Amino acid sequence: TRLQVHDAEAAVVALDPSDLSRGAVVVHTPGIVSGLQALFEELWADAEELVACEERGGAPSPEEIELLRVLARGAKDESAARTLGVSVRTVRRMIAALSERLDAPGRFAMGAEAARRGWI
Repeated sequence: TRLQVHDAEAAVVALDPSDLSRGAVVVHTPGIVSGLQALFEELWADAEELVACEERGGAPSPEEIELLRVLARGAKDESAARTLGVSVRTVRRMIAALSERLDAPGRFAMGAEAARRGWI
């Protein structure tokens, strides 16, 4: 759920959490804002702490995650480039950057480390 609560006075809720381009609604009604605040507090109490990005080599971008998923399905560089809508050169540059960030000597090791970190 895409939700922001500001000073327990206003809440911003996405109209469509899967498509943020559709906009959001701002709510000022006290009963609704307090209910959304309670929902947030309940979810926050059950949340797990994230590992700092520096400790895990930096979080991957959505494009990098998609590249890792495509490669995990066995796609060649050319196919991955078409899927992502980028050039083959860009795919190879992204693979090199991910391999370095994950300290992986090859693509298999890169995929294994990405999986270990829960990126794919």
